[in-house]
This record gives sequence, C-alpha cells and structure tokens, in this order.
Amino acid sequence: MMNQLEYNDWLKRQIDVVIERVICPHCDGRKRVECGKCDGIGEVECEDCCEGHVPCQDCMGKGCPECEFSGLKTCESCDAKSEITCGNCDGSGYTECEDCGGTGKTYEQKIEAITAYELYRKIFRADQERLKALGKVTA
Repeated sequence: MMNQLEYNDWLKRQIDVVIERVICPHCDGRKRVECGKCDGIGEVECEDCCEGHVPCQDCMGKGCPECEFSGLKTCESCDAKSEITCGNCDGSGYTECEDCGGTGKTYEQKIEAITAYELYRKIFRADQERLKALGKVTA
C-alpha cells in the first residue's frame, strides 16, 4: 500500500511521453488513400491479353474462319479494353488507410514534461467535457 509521502512523490514525478490521438498524417483524416496498384484510376492492365486480344486457340494464331483469319480473338477478361477493374480497390481507386486502420486518426507520441498530477487533471477535464456534452454533468 502506498503511503502519503510516496503518493505525493508520485504526483510530482515527471512523465516525458504522452500519447495523443491525432489526425492520421498518411490519409489526412480521410480514412482512405489512393490505391497503390492502380494509382487511383480503378482499373489495371489486363494480364491475359495484349491490347485486348489473345491468340486464337482454334488455329493457334495462324488464321481461320473462327478468328476471321486474323489469328486473334477478343479477350474475354477485358472485352478488348486492355484494362480490367482493379481487384485491390474494387474499382473505386481508393483503399482503406493501413496506418490508421480506416479510422482517420492515429496515435502520436509527443514528448512533454508533465507531472503525473497534471496528466491526471488533463484526463479528468477531458472526461468532464465528454460527460457535459452527453448531458450527464451540469457543473
């Protein structure tokens, strides 16, 4: 059990690191970032074809009536567009920010000389403000 002298010493002890919740610097609080796979476009290059076409499997690219003697058929994956929907962002161009887990806020260590008592008062005031906002404290 802590005696009064030890308790007073504890209250005066300096705390050097305070962890605060701040706006995420990676996403600026927007909760999402531009997709790194498609650069925010929402589409990526189709890897199944070359410029929207694939070699005809019936003639092995030599030319036949099935491919109109071109040796190529339309790529079914991209429908000859050469691009498909990005699987990383499902075509939105954005992904959840990994730094903040999609919350828009992150924790930051801030070096601050503060006593345990001052820290307690800071937390107490923040709690009082929250309770006041909820209408649970009238003072």
